[in-house]
Amino acid sequence: MGKQIGYVKVGDIAPNFCLPSVTGADVQLSDYSGDKIALFFWASWWACRDQLPVWQDVSEDSSTDVKVITVAMDVQGIEKPKFYLEKAHATLTTVVDQSNELGKLYGFKAVPNVYLIGSNG
Repeated sequence: MGKQIGYVKVGDIAPNFCLPSVTGADVQLSDYSGDKIALFFWASWWACRDQLPVWQDVSEDSSTDVKVITVAMDVQGIEKPKFYLEKAHATLTTVVDQSNELGKLYGFKAVPNVYLIGSNG
C-alpha cells in the first residue's frame, strides 16, 4: 500500500485522461505509455504560470528522459493559457481542463501541483 495523495496513491497506475490541447488536438495520457512524465498542473489566473519557463527547460534538458505535460486548470478555455505559454516561449504539450476533471480524478484542490509518473505508469 502506498502513501495516500488525494485519490491516487503512490504506486498506483496514473489514471488516463483525454483533454484538448492548446493546439486543438486531443491528448491522452495513454499516448505516453512507457515514458516518464512530469504532469504539471497550473492556471492562468495564478502565479504558478510563472513556472512555465522552468518546465520548458526541464523538457529541453537532454540529460533527462522526462516528458513534461502541463495541464491548465482554466474554465476560460484555450486562449487564456495559450497567451501565457506564448509569453513564456513555452512549446510544452499543454492540455486544458475546463471542468476540473483531473482535479477530481487525481484528488487535488490547489495549483500548482505536480505528479511524477514512472515509465510503468
